[in-house]
Amino acid sequence: MSAELILEYPVWYVFLCLLLGAGFSYLLYWKTKLSEDVPTWVLGLLSGLRFTLISFLAFLLLTPLLKSIVREIEKPIIVVAQDNSASIKMGMDSVSLRLFDTEFENTINTLSEQFEVKLLTFGSEVKNKNIKLYKEQQTDIYQLFEEVESRFANRNVGALIVASDGLYNKGRNPIYSTSKFNFPIYSVALGDTAEKIDVAINNVTHNKIAFLGNQFPVEMDIVGIQVNGAKVLLKIVKNEKTVFTKNITINNDGFYSSISTMLEAETVGLQRYTVIISEIEDELNIRNNAFEFYVEVLEGRQKVLLLSEGPHPDVAAFKQAIQTNDNYALEVKLLKNIKGQLDEYNLLILNQLNANTQQYAKQAAEQSVPVLFLIGSGSSLQLVNNSQIGLSISGNSKQLSEVQGIVDQNFSFFTINTELKPLLKQLPPLNAPFGKYNSSTSADVLLNQKIGAVETENPLLYFSKNADHKYGVLLGEGIWRWRLVNYSIEGNHILVDEVIQKTVQYLSLKEDKKRFRVDYNNQFNENESIVMKAQLYNQAYEKINNAEVNIEISDENENTYSYVFGKANDEYRLNAGSLKVGKYKFTATTKLAGEVFIENGEFIIRAIQLESINLKANHKLMNTLSKKTNGEMLYANKVGNLIEIISNKNDIKPISYSHQKLSDLVNLKWVFFVLLGLISVEWFIRKRNGAY
Repeated sequence: MSAELILEYPVWYVFLCLLLGAGFSYLLYWKTKLSEDVPTWVLGLLSGLRFTLISFLAFLLLTPLLKSIVREIEKPIIVVAQDNSASIKMGMDSVSLRLFDTEFENTINTLSEQFEVKLLTFGSEVKNKNIKLYKEQQTDIYQLFEEVESRFANRNVGALIVASDGLYNKGRNPIYSTSKFNFPIYSVALGDTAEKIDVAINNVTHNKIAFLGNQFPVEMDIVGIQVNGAKVLLKIVKNEKTVFTKNITINNDGFYSSISTMLEAETVGLQRYTVIISEIEDELNIRNNAFEFYVEVLEGRQKVLLLSEGPHPDVAAFKQAIQTNDNYALEVKLLKNIKGQLDEYNLLILNQLNANTQQYAKQAAEQSVPVLFLIGSGSSLQLVNNSQIGLSISGNSKQLSEVQGIVDQNFSFFTINTELKPLLKQLPPLNAPFGKYNSSTSADVLLNQKIGAVETENPLLYFSKNADHKYGVLLGEGIWRWRLVNYSIEGNHILVDEVIQKTVQYLSLKEDKKRFRVDYNNQFNENESIVMKAQLYNQAYEKINNAEVNIEISDENENTYSYVFGKANDEYRLNAGSLKVGKYKFTATTKLAGEVFIENGEFIIRAIQLESINLKANHKLMNTLSKKTNGEMLYANKVGNLIEIISNKNDIKPISYSHQKLSDLVNLKWVFFVLLGLISVEWFIRKRNGAY
């Protein structure tokens, strides 16, 4: 290690430090009685010590820095990733798995003597803990590779060891992520690739929501392996009552069949259904013979009226986006076909505001029906300015400008997918009315206008309220092009449709004026934490959290779990952790100014059954991962060979590198001991010679 001293002040300041030390020692030892009583050589030694001490202290006041070149040697890193998913335990017998765990641990310990070993486990997520319980309900190998690339970027990684059965049911195909690695992947192939006798429910497709009195479809994918000629019974059970049955004859060893049926939505609330296929003789894996799913049955749909003077591509775009959501019963009508009142609808979407459509805007306001205005070339700016929708535009109705949308960071009515922001930059511009905009301060803007490269504060999509009348305004035509470009980029319309659907959801939703509310999801996966929020309002409808909120959660066996909400800002928050699979009910209570508030609800914990569906190990994938990175695949009983393979690779070796290090001289420990030594020696000599 080489070092260099750096000063922030001119060098001649050092001579001032020496002069200060010389003056101090001269006055202390040569201009006092001490010079008469102490031998000259002792006096010179004391004077030299004091001169050195004072000069050094003064020099430290100049804040000198010590620049050093530090050379370090980094041992090669061997990243070891162990699949901790349930399919490992289900696909191997307990003796073989126990022997592998022991041999693998011994291999890791031996490698640790020569390399820096980093241990990871993976399933639904990557963890640092080397605790192998084989209980993870999902496997994401792609996320593992992304995590390794992120954590060990620019590090001296010699190799990645992945012990897995190659079965993944979450994330992308991991093969697409290996090109980032400049080190080999050594795969340890676990599990069994042999075909085992099995009948299974491979997947069940169903609606998440159904409406009372309606039918909803259920599609069941059935597979049979090595069971040609077997006869099985497929049934759907709800509340111990069988609602569907079908006898199936399996006619080949690689049997697959998709069976559909329609079920009745008879009861409001979360309804649990279980699809069951009968077991057959010698079947080892019976976990995949049953599949649970839940359907939320609602009393009725929100009615939405989309009203237009004539056909328009934006009307078609809104229609397609809204109809993908079963929560809405959409009616699209032309002005000439509209009859009756608007109060039967939860939302009116009015395409253009002009002399012909104005009466429906007024009627909606009188009947407190929320309105979404689509303003474009067919709208009258004079009517827009006079309609009390929180906006005035001075300009020509026929003059339009091309604008793009940018998300307003202050918008909080509902959340928007983070992927929308980069997509907006790629979407074509909308045609918005040209002019000077003056919007109400009460307007909550979701999208502002961007004209060319200039980001303006002119609203493109905003929401407001006049008394109890909610409305939204989209100031631009051409959203149909947004859907087309969204599809060309992503292969779907999800992001643009989400903006439309959430706009419709917010406007059509009746405001909840209850003073105590609990917000929660009604469905959780078994590996998720149960998180709830609550809000409490005083009589002035101001949000407060100075009262205690308690909640009791009960399962189907009437076991009760009690919790207390924590306080977060002006709300309440609860993380109840994870619970067992099943259906739960809760009662939340609080008391404010002597008044008791109670909120009831229910939710379900869904079982994740992906790991038990297929137990045939995918060693082909493991081998491909290794071959693409110049690695090697080994079977579980040969895992010990990794020691010799990795140790003999010439390109896995330590790396020596150097870097500059700046240190304040005053912070170095040896400086303290030098100063202490100078003071101590001087004190000792003075004491020895009778001076104090």
